[in-house]
Amino acid sequence: MCSAAASANSMFSKFCFCKLTGDRCKGRGKLHENTREISAQVFVCPVFASKRISRFFFPICRNTYCSNTRFTEFLRIIFQSSPKFRMEKTPTLHLGVTMAGAVSGGAYTAGVIDYLIEAINRWEKAKKSEAHLPPDKKTVPTHRIQIEAIGGASAGGITAALAAMSCYSGILPVSDPKQSASDTFKPANNLLFDTWVNLSGQNDDREVIRRMLDVSDLRGAGGIPSLLNSTPIDHVAERAIQHVEGKTNVQWPSFVAPDLEILLTLCSLRGVQVGIEFNSGNSSWHAGPSHQMSIHKQFVRFTTGRFDHPGRAIPIDTGNHENLQQLIEFAKATAAFPVGLRARSVRLPREHVRHQFGTFFRLSETTLDNIFAPDVIPEFFEFTSVDGGALNNEPFGEIAAIMHERGIHDYAMILVDPFPNFGDPPKEYQFQPYLKNQIFPLLGALRNQGMLKENDLREVGQRDSGELRAGYRKNMIYPTRHEFDAENKVWITKKDNPIACGALDGFSGFLSREFRHHDYYLGRKNCRNFLRGYFTMEYDLKNPAANHAIFKDWTPQMIEKYKAYWRQDTPDIVHLPIIPLPDFIETEQEEWAKHKGREADFDDTMKKIARTMPVAFPRSRFQLVNRLRFPLAWRLFWMAHRLTDNLFSPRNKQRARWWRIAIGFVLKWLVRILLFLILPFLFVYFSGRILRVVRRDLAKNGLLPSRKRRRATPPRRP
Repeated sequence: MCSAAASANSMFSKFCFCKLTGDRCKGRGKLHENTREISAQVFVCPVFASKRISRFFFPICRNTYCSNTRFTEFLRIIFQSSPKFRMEKTPTLHLGVTMAGAVSGGAYTAGVIDYLIEAINRWEKAKKSEAHLPPDKKTVPTHRIQIEAIGGASAGGITAALAAMSCYSGILPVSDPKQSASDTFKPANNLLFDTWVNLSGQNDDREVIRRMLDVSDLRGAGGIPSLLNSTPIDHVAERAIQHVEGKTNVQWPSFVAPDLEILLTLCSLRGVQVGIEFNSGNSSWHAGPSHQMSIHKQFVRFTTGRFDHPGRAIPIDTGNHENLQQLIEFAKATAAFPVGLRARSVRLPREHVRHQFGTFFRLSETTLDNIFAPDVIPEFFEFTSVDGGALNNEPFGEIAAIMHERGIHDYAMILVDPFPNFGDPPKEYQFQPYLKNQIFPLLGALRNQGMLKENDLREVGQRDSGELRAGYRKNMIYPTRHEFDAENKVWITKKDNPIACGALDGFSGFLSREFRHHDYYLGRKNCRNFLRGYFTMEYDLKNPAANHAIFKDWTPQMIEKYKAYWRQDTPDIVHLPIIPLPDFIETEQEEWAKHKGREADFDDTMKKIARTMPVAFPRSRFQLVNRLRFPLAWRLFWMAHRLTDNLFSPRNKQRARWWRIAIGFVLKWLVRILLFLILPFLFVYFSGRILRVVRRDLAKNGLLPSRKRRRATPPRRP
């Protein structure tokens, strides 16, 4: 064997290179820079038998996705194996993104992800423009960011699926608020904006709330599938599939892992039985007693690559319509808001459910064998799924588990949460002796306990352990809106109602496109400010060797240029951004040049740039809400009509006697006649009451001008 081939063979005993990924084995999902071996058998040609490259036997991995390797990658490995030609690897920080459930507030999350992708793309282009310069002449940081996993619940799950699909089709950012404000605006290639802001229907230009009050889903149903019509969501999902289907020639984003993993949470109404045995040893001829529990948290994982384990993640294939339909169906399942939107029937392979339980619940193989025995769980586990946020609204712990499964322990986590919890101030305890004061607190207690994250709570208590010291960084992007008080010349932070889609428990975004349009750009602005000033790491100027590896190639000029100057508490510690914003930094430097010597004016200018919204906070009109009175009353009427379908009908008509069937039929139609002739005004009354609550909540959130009743003034005395 020649020396070059021998050196390459020694390298390939640990690493394999793939044509599709360049520096990563797509099949196993293992990172080369993490000094972990890949269990793939590699073969290298012992001799160079011909001058023609086409006859070389390149290194081959047993995985089907690594069956071909480019000759350039082969030579690169040979050069890397030689100390003379050794190439330093680019420092990389791995990133996981979690998106919380938000109903229509997903428009805010979509804006955040849109700007995040745009910012990293701009940074990558700036690095390429300086690729020919020596290291000491470069002005743009050269480290890398690689997104390994994204996930979410409800609206966050939909956004995660759309972001993954956008990697296949490409995405052009929507950054002009004036151009996109029109109702007829269609983005050139932006699945996030088109899905969340436009919420486009098929040949239906009505506002989404009127389509959701349509009764087409009730006419052919045997009951009431949901309070709102979910057909518009199906139409939007179908448009997303059409946007991506068949697109495989788009260049994969360099900052996204080729085997990106997508996690969606589900709430299964069919639990998985788990038992804790209590075998007293008194009886050997029958099964011992056990404490039976039911797990209703479910997870589904997709990947843009492939893994050896068949149950780890479902591969995405843009050339397969059924595969894309499966991804979209699970996205709709995680967003099936309880009662409000239609529940979804889904099914998962037994091995897939088993693997997720082992990863996220940390169950042993013996326990998994007992839970998922073939005679207990069928080969395909089918269940009814409602909103994944009902039990797990912020699956950041599960994203962390995926990172650990990939062998990554030094990474950053971003949580996008349109409705964060700031915690309530402690209140004086009061005993509630009566039932009327216990019902709603009981429901709240059950809900809060179901949302408890036991594993993450344990990690809080182990914050000083070695694994957590490795660099697991949690960061949150949440809505922040500022308004300038011209009279007092101060900026006021709106913490109570920062987004327009936050009213009506997150459903207000369905009332108007203006609400979703505003929140989309608020998400973009908040993401920009987050990346510039808060998604940072401390850098010790006196001890550069103690800093994170991504800063090892930073020059003193870069540090001075990109540091968050307003966060420098001590002269020796500065905060450096993880994702630099070269364009925004240029704006800062231009403003600094204009205000040189006047730091107060410079600070005021930068605050104005950072806090001014390109879109004004929207205000709705009373007519917009009042026009919903008849569609709402008509839907209430049809819901009552469907409730009488099975009213007074025997459960088993085949065994029931004829007179019972006849009596039930007569009583049912008497009730229907009553509904048709006597009670229509009640539906109008109830719809009016509902709209009154809607108007009150919109006014409370600043989306509707409050109506002040005019007091009758007494006539003046002559």
